[in-house]
Order: sequence, then structure tokens, then C-alpha cells
Amino acid sequence: MSFLKNKYFLIALTFAVFYIAQLIYKRSRFFLFNPILLTIGGLLLSCN
Repeated sequence: MSFLKNKYFLIALTFAVFYIAQLIYKRSRFFLFNPILLTIGGLLLSCN
């Protein structure tokens, strides 16, 4: 899991999760699928 300590990987992961969250939000328009909320939640879950 050394790739989780790489700054560039984490930045790329953040952008990827945000992009996917935007696609989900555009399709559903459900307020809990807010891209910022999903990105923060996804990154918190992936780092633990």
C-alpha cells in the first residue's frame, strides 16, 4: 500500500473520484450524490 503515500497518486485519485461523482450526480440529481460529499467520503473510506 505504498502507493497511498504518493502525493501524485492521491491527487489523481481525488480528481477521478470527483469526476465519477459528477457523472452520478448529473444522472440522478439526488442531493446526497453531491460530488464534493461523495469525494470526501470516498477518500476517507479509501485511506482507512
